[in-house]
Amino acid sequence: MMFYLGIDAGGSNCRARLVNSEGTVSGDGSAGPANIRRGISAAVSAIEEAFQKAAFDAGLNDVSLSEISAAIGIAGFSMTEMIDSLRQQLFFSNLKSVTFVSDGEIANLGAHGGRDGGTVSVGTGAIGIIKQGQKLTTLGGHGFPISDLGSGAYIGLNALKDTLRAADGLIPETGLTVEIFDIFDNNPRKAITFQDTMAAANYAEFTPIVISHAQKGDYIANKIMQKSARHVTELIMAIHRMDVPRISLTGGLGPVLLSWLDPEVKELLSAPLGSPLQGAIGLAKAHPVKIKR
Repeated sequence: MMFYLGIDAGGSNCRARLVNSEGTVSGDGSAGPANIRRGISAAVSAIEEAFQKAAFDAGLNDVSLSEISAAIGIAGFSMTEMIDSLRQQLFFSNLKSVTFVSDGEIANLGAHGGRDGGTVSVGTGAIGIIKQGQKLTTLGGHGFPISDLGSGAYIGLNALKDTLRAADGLIPETGLTVEIFDIFDNNPRKAITFQDTMAAANYAEFTPIVISHAQKGDYIANKIMQKSARHVTELIMAIHRMDVPRISLTGGLGPVLLSWLDPEVKELLSAPLGSPLQGAIGLAKAHPVKIKR
């Protein structure tokens, strides 16, 4: 039997879904971060682990890769030289077919059922994707910290900045800054070590703490969420000016950020029709080619 594999290889986690030729979901699996900027080995390891868990969930431990057509939406897709290396990996070369796109593109395909529309995907990173016929336009998404404004990594970075400012007595401390500084044992040097070694996903791990404090009325946390919402609004309004039929806010932070968007901005949004994994499955069925560039 033929199977279709959809993979959402994001900056904080990697999810996989296997669907049989009749369209029935056979299995789901997940693994850790798969942003290609973290390196080929880490990305491929996460993708393979998520696939293996999906195959196990489906009871397909002995399934042949040659029976699977896949589509993989991978964070960091714009790094062309790494995509070239990916195609050489044994796992991908053994598949019947594989299509590589960005994780933002499969979010767009899922949100609008493959039809025209725009999405602002906000998770570890942030990107705007606009599909108009065969034309695909991207806004932002150039990578943290120089881009991805409003993202989980952006929120975490700003929380850490304000925590250190509060620790230095430059601004009043709040419940948010106290909790984050405690994570570093109230030692600024540990924060310095953190920034020297950590990636976007590590900064994004502070986001749930920021959201929790913002919902309790913490001044600094709420200010950070408002800044994030302003950047997301910029993307939404830019897409709106492109006169697309639908705009959806997607990603793990999408539903949360709705609380910080102005009412007139929220009125421009339509609920996603489907998930990024559904977008990937649809792409695997529609474009069984070896590599998409």
